[in-house]
Amino acid sequence: MIVLVHSGITGPEMWDGFELPGEVLRQRLSEPISVDAPVALVGASYGGLVCLDFAARHPERVTGLVLLDAPLPDHDWSDEMREYADEEERLIEAGDLDAATELNIAYWAPKAVADRLARELPDAERALIPGAAHLPSLERPEATAALVEAFLKAKSLI
Repeated sequence: MIVLVHSGITGPEMWDGFELPGEVLRQRLSEPISVDAPVALVGASYGGLVCLDFAARHPERVTGLVLLDAPLPDHDWSDEMREYADEEERLIEAGDLDAATELNIAYWAPKAVADRLARELPDAERALIPGAAHLPSLERPEATAALVEAFLKAKSLI
């Protein structure tokens, strides 16, 4: 089974158009991940952090981990990043989710976190999806799904 975990500024519908073979569950961030059998987790942005946390606490329940621009809370962020985070929080608190989404899409590009995750996670691979920024499953769903599927197939997870 594959569990898709959406970003913090979207909902499970962010995975519309993101097709993978086999049994796929769309997990809501508002609900804890609850699985009986081992699963492959695919998380976007904050959903990736949720997946990382779940995998760290329950490694026996995770067969694979795909992180799409996941943050790390202990990363040393730049002033630019802190300014971005403040603006994102302001927009979300104002209820302007469309503007928060546009801010995310415009801001995010491959950063040091992806390199760090590729170095520190066992059996990790780093990939770039041309034409996509922070939410590749929204920006380039077919290309992102193809990349995720190829990774999961190479690890014999689907």
